[in-house]
Amino acid sequence: MAKQKKQRLSWSLVKAGIDIDDPTAIIESKNGLASFKVPALSKERESLFVRSSHPSSPSWLGYVQGHIEGDGLPAILGASSSGMLLIEAEKRLLAIAFGYGRHLIRQEAVVQDFGLKVVLNSIDPELIKSVDARTFDELTIHTRRGASRDSSLGAFELDNSRDLLRSVTGRSEPGGLGALSGAASLAMNTTEELPKLPTLAADLLKAYRKTAYRKNFGFIDHMRGEQDPVVIKKLDEKLVKALGNREMTAMHLAIPEAVDWQEISGVKFSFKKRKHEAEPDPRISIYRELRDGEEIKIERLKGDRVEAISSVDEDQIVGKWRVYDCLVFETEHAGHLYVLSGGDWYRIAKTYRDKVEDYIKACPSLRSNFRQPTRARTRAPTTRRQRNRSAHQGRLFHPCQEAQSFLDAQPSLRSGCDFGGVAPRR
Repeated sequence: MAKQKKQRLSWSLVKAGIDIDDPTAIIESKNGLASFKVPALSKERESLFVRSSHPSSPSWLGYVQGHIEGDGLPAILGASSSGMLLIEAEKRLLAIAFGYGRHLIRQEAVVQDFGLKVVLNSIDPELIKSVDARTFDELTIHTRRGASRDSSLGAFELDNSRDLLRSVTGRSEPGGLGALSGAASLAMNTTEELPKLPTLAADLLKAYRKTAYRKNFGFIDHMRGEQDPVVIKKLDEKLVKALGNREMTAMHLAIPEAVDWQEISGVKFSFKKRKHEAEPDPRISIYRELRDGEEIKIERLKGDRVEAISSVDEDQIVGKWRVYDCLVFETEHAGHLYVLSGGDWYRIAKTYRDKVEDYIKACPSLRSNFRQPTRARTRAPTTRRQRNRSAHQGRLFHPCQEAQSFLDAQPSLRSGCDFGGVAPRR
C-alpha cells in the first residue's frame, strides 16, 4: 500500500462579524494578487489567492561569484510565493496560508488564540515538545523553550502569574489530530485531500470551542483576551489620551513576536524615514516626536508600521508590524487591570488577583510572618538602578510562594517597585 503524502497546513480563524463574501476585509493587500475559484470549496466566490515574485539571483551569489575557478556557476535563481485558501465551515471562515501566505492575511482580522486553544484542547498534556511565552514586566520578554523529549507543561517552568502562554507544540493521543503547533494560527500535517478540508475545518472549530483545556491549562484564562468592543473602545481611548498627553511611563514598544536578531540590523517606522535613524529596538518617544503636531488616533496607530531592516541589505525589509501591535500599555478600567500586548487587550482576572490579597487578609498567622523591611541609615538612592536594587532588597517576604510570586509580578500590587530590571528605552 502506497504511503499517503502529507501536506503542511497553517490555519487561521477569521473573526466573527467579518463578511465572508468580502476577501478585502481579510487580505492585507491585493497588489499583484491573482485570485481563483475552487469549485470544491465554493462555486460562488473566489477561494484561492496567490502572489508570486519574479525569479532572481540570491544575494549570496555575488559574494562568491568573482572567486570561482573554472567555467563559473550554473544559473541559480530563486523566487518566493504566497498563497491563501479560504475555507467556509459552520458559517465561519478559515484561512490556510501557503509559503509566505501569512503576510497576505490581516492580523486584525483573525482570532488570536485559535491555534493555541485547538492545541490545548487536543494534545495529550504529557506530550508537549515546546512552548513560547511572553513575560509582562518592565521589559517584554519572548521565550521559546524546547524539551529533549515529550514532557508535561511543568517541565518548562513557566510562571503562571507572569507568563502569557503564546504557543504550544505537542502531540495528541493516537487517533487524534497528530502533531500540532498553535499560537494565533494552527500548524498541522494532514493526508486529507482539498475537497475534504471543509470537514477538517469543522473539526478544528469544534476543538477550538471545547473547554477541556481548563483541566490542565486553566491558568491561561487568568489573563483573558478582552472581547467586549465597548470595553476595547474605552481602553483604546485611554491609550490615545496617554499618548497624546505624552504620559508614556506606562508604555513602550516591543516587536510582538520572537524574531532572529541576527537577521535584523535595526528598526524604523514606515513614515518620515528621512527624519529618523534606525534604532536597535522601536522607541515610543521617537514615534511620538515623529507624530508631533498631529492628532493621535487609533486608526493611525493601526496604519503606521514598525519595519525591521535586514542586517545584510539595508534596502530590504525583513519584517513589519503595526505600531498598535507593538505597543505594551498597562491601565486600569472599571476595577480591572488591563494590559495591551501584541495588539490585544488582556484582562487580569480579578478573582485571581484578589484571591492572594483575600488569602493573606484572612490568615493572621500569615500576616504575622511578614518581615517588615528595616530602614537603613544610608543616603537615599538617586539613580533608577539604585532605586530598583533598594526596592528589591526591601521586598516583603511571605512563606506562601504563590502569593509572593503573584505580588512580585503585578505592578498594581507591588507599590510601584521594580526588581532590578532594566527599563525599556522609551
